[in-house]
Amino acid sequence: MLLFDRVCCISKWFQRRPCIICSKRCRRDVLHFCQHSYCKDCTVRWIEMVIAGDIREISCCGKVLDSSMLRNFVPSKIAAQYKRAVKLRKLGGIVCPQCLQKPISECVEPTTDSQFPSPENKLNCRLCAKSFVLPAAELDDFLALEIAAVIHGWKRCPGCTTLIEKIEGCNHMSCICGISWCYACGDMYGEVDHDTCYNL
Repeated sequence: MLLFDRVCCISKWFQRRPCIICSKRCRRDVLHFCQHSYCKDCTVRWIEMVIAGDIREISCCGKVLDSSMLRNFVPSKIAAQYKRAVKLRKLGGIVCPQCLQKPISECVEPTTDSQFPSPENKLNCRLCAKSFVLPAAELDDFLALEIAAVIHGWKRCPGCTTLIEKIEGCNHMSCICGISWCYACGDMYGEVDHDTCYNL
């Protein structure tokens, strides 16, 4: 009987999957969206990093964590914040579908005299001069983000176009995409001399 109890105990231990981040073996509250397992505590911390802007999104094994998978796993408020953070980062990376060269925020020219695109959601690219249409929901989010960027003085990384807010310190920015750039002039380090750039 003692041997049977040991075998059952070992069997139950192996049924628990280790969290790929903390290595803690968990049977309940484990998230599986790829080939790995994530415990609830690590998943919440990971999501908080996305919300804070430290990372772009949660991805592993070539898969991106969809916010719908978080339902019933983390509090709904955190799941909603993750969904919004990922959506805003994707908006920052929208490119012109014609020339694929610049983020929309840098190549959009309004189709009317106003500062913003026309009600038809039609945008004109300054590079290729072609027009394209954004879905209304994307356009609303895009405009809200652009207005917030202007109001707060945020700048975009020249590598991945992520919006960056400088709170204090020097102008040397190190983005999550790996690019180092100057907040004052917007150029990447190594391309120009930044000795004349003053702290903003």
